[in-house]
Amino acid sequence: MTHNLFQNIYKHPLIGAQELQEIQKAHQPIAFRKGDFILRKDEIARGYLILQRGVARAFVYDYEGNDITTDFFCEGEIIVQELSLFKHLPSAENIQALTDCEGWHIDYDRFQELYHSLKGYSEWGRLFMTEKLFEA
Repeated sequence: MTHNLFQNIYKHPLIGAQELQEIQKAHQPIAFRKGDFILRKDEIARGYLILQRGVARAFVYDYEGNDITTDFFCEGEIIVQELSLFKHLPSAENIQALTDCEGWHIDYDRFQELYHSLKGYSEWGRLFMTEKLFEA
C-alpha cells in the first residue's frame, strides 16, 4: 500500500522507478492522535507530509474567536502550509488531526536536496504548486 501511495502522489512522467524509490526513502513515518496539532498558528513549517490514514483540517480564528475551516486533508493527500514552508514564515493556520492519522513526512532540507538533484521531482513540485495556486 505504501508504494502505491507514493506512486499516486508523485505521479509524473519524469519520475521513474529509481527516482520514486529515492523519494520514498526520503520520507519518514509519522503519526498523530485525534486532536493533535500537525502545525500550530505562528509555527514555521519544517516539511510536509503525505497522509496515509486519517483526516485533518486547517483552520484560522476570526476576530470574534470563531474557528473557520480553510481546508480538509484526507488519505492520499499532501498536508502542507506552503507559505510557511517555502518562505519560512509563521503559519497563519492551524492544522489539526480530526482522527488518528498516519503518514510520511519529508523535511524541508531533504526536499530541497531532491528538488535540485531529481529533474522529475522538481517538475512534479512545480506542477503541484501550480495546482495549489489555482485552488487558492
